[in-house]
Amino acid sequence: MMKETKDQELRFVVRHYEAGRFSPEEALKKIGHEPRRRSLPRWVAAAASLLCLTVLATVLWLKPFAASTPGADSTKPTADTTMTTAATASFHFNDAPLPQVLRELGAHYGVTLAATDTTRHLTGTFSGQSLEDILSMIEEVLDVEISQQGQ
Repeated sequence: MMKETKDQELRFVVRHYEAGRFSPEEALKKIGHEPRRRSLPRWVAAAASLLCLTVLATVLWLKPFAASTPGADSTKPTADTTMTTAATASFHFNDAPLPQVLRELGAHYGVTLAATDTTRHLTGTFSGQSLEDILSMIEEVLDVEISQQGQ
């Protein structure tokens, strides 16, 4: 009996079928059902958005700390020169070899500097001081003699 009903339904569809006439959306509208869009539930979309925002905020918040992490690049000596005005300059050296320090100072003041012992390293900050003051401090602290050529 069940098979006869299915056969009758199939014959009905084949007999009345017209190409392009049947639209599932229109048929659902006629019987009072709106076609459903298949999408994520709102709570899943909200949770995904919140997760993305949290990750972005965390990355942006941690970015400044990544550059200033202690010991991140402790093996590489650094020498930073920041010029504030033409008359004054600020120099920061972190375990920098003395030849590198003398090159930085010499380049800024337009002179050539040489030391008796070039195996020493220097850590310090010099700000707003004359070249003579800086050199005398380095000579005293490192126990070296620095000569100056050119002007």
